[in-house]
Amino acid sequence: MKKVSGKLKVVFLMLIMVVSNTAFSQKIAEDYVDEFTKDKIIRTSWEKAISKSDIGAYIRFERKNDTLRFNFKFMLLSVFSMPPGENLMIMLDNTEVIKLTNTDYHVSCIGCGATGFAGSKLPGLDLLWNVDKEFVGKLKNHKIKKIRIYLRDGYMEEEVKEKFAIKIQQIAALI
Repeated sequence: MKKVSGKLKVVFLMLIMVVSNTAFSQKIAEDYVDEFTKDKIIRTSWEKAISKSDIGAYIRFERKNDTLRFNFKFMLLSVFSMPPGENLMIMLDNTEVIKLTNTDYHVSCIGCGATGFAGSKLPGLDLLWNVDKEFVGKLKNHKIKKIRIYLRDGYMEEEVKEKFAIKIQQIAALI
């Protein structure tokens, strides 16, 4: 077998670093001005919050002009609904609990909780809340420890893995 030259090793390592940085970095996914409304839109990449066999959840942040938004997608294995008045609760690493209240009736739909092919055949919801700078600042400065989602038939509560919590902090810092 032929020995690989030093230059080729360096090129190969640089290629791996560029690909991994692109594939695993938190970033601004969209940054544009809508040509009809003239609204300035900025959206971060989707980041996993929960990844288990029976539930998946993703988070991203969005800015439309001066309005900040928190976008939360999740999916379960069966059809579900979230009536008005139910909450998404986020527990931070300092034990503070942030509550976002649902204002509309939502029924899960196939693929609505997915951000790509994975989960596209499962029932899910895509929820969006207007938030303030204080909310984003809290998620930037503190890791999410747990998420609880109240639904019509009860609630789901899951811990957020450290690696996911760090990525969520990073996208909060981008917006």
